[in-house]
Amino acid sequence: MWLTSEDPTRHDFRSHGGGIEHSPCEMVVYLMQGDREVAPRIVFEETFRRFDIKLTLAETKQLFAVLGHALRLADGSAEEDPILLPGDRKAA
Repeated sequence: MWLTSEDPTRHDFRSHGGGIEHSPCEMVVYLMQGDREVAPRIVFEETFRRFDIKLTLAETKQLFAVLGHALRLADGSAEEDPILLPGDRKAA
């Protein structure tokens, strides 16, 4: 799945005889499972800056819980209390 952000990425090609160009930041999300891995990993790969983040299924669930809560906070549909992830302790 390809995701494109509104924020541009700056590319400097001056050292190669070109100029400066701007393009949207793109990220691809895909599943990857090696021959010896028990479960697949979800990979987030940014195309221009050449980085990727590999997460287990549990880590991906935590990420989406946090992102979903942040989105609900931003649009006003969530309470302001922070969400608790597995391993977190509720404040007394």
